[in-house]
Amino acid sequence: MEPFQVIDFHVVPSTIGAHQATLIWEKPLHAQAIFGYQLFLDNDLIQTRPTNKTHWTLTNLSADQTYQVTIICLDHQGCLLTNTAVTTTFRTKKKSSSNDHLPRSSGVPAYKYRSHDDLSYKEKKYFVRCYASTLPC
Repeated sequence: MEPFQVIDFHVVPSTIGAHQATLIWEKPLHAQAIFGYQLFLDNDLIQTRPTNKTHWTLTNLSADQTYQVTIICLDHQGCLLTNTAVTTTFRTKKKSSSNDHLPRSSGVPAYKYRSHDDLSYKEKKYFVRCYASTLPC
């Protein structure tokens, strides 16, 4: 392992759904020499992350599809350190019913909602905040 490679780059198995998955990693041993990270999904750049962010949730994925994600560190000039590339592969779940991913609580039906939406139920308003990840930032 290169001293500038990220450590333990992988998809959290419990986050893999039909259309999303969360990646996590640990900072390299020599993180002070790293400016950030670039994430590539099937060889296409999808995100540039600062060094204090060690997770990313992929969304809008296709169900029952295999994906390859590569992370490469950037130096302080913004250049790719190609010898730091680490790749992981995962497969999304098969498509399930539209409400399978929604939380359920006693007596309250599941609704589709976006983060920070107001949810109305029996003339009462509830403020709903959804989080893509419970990982520390």
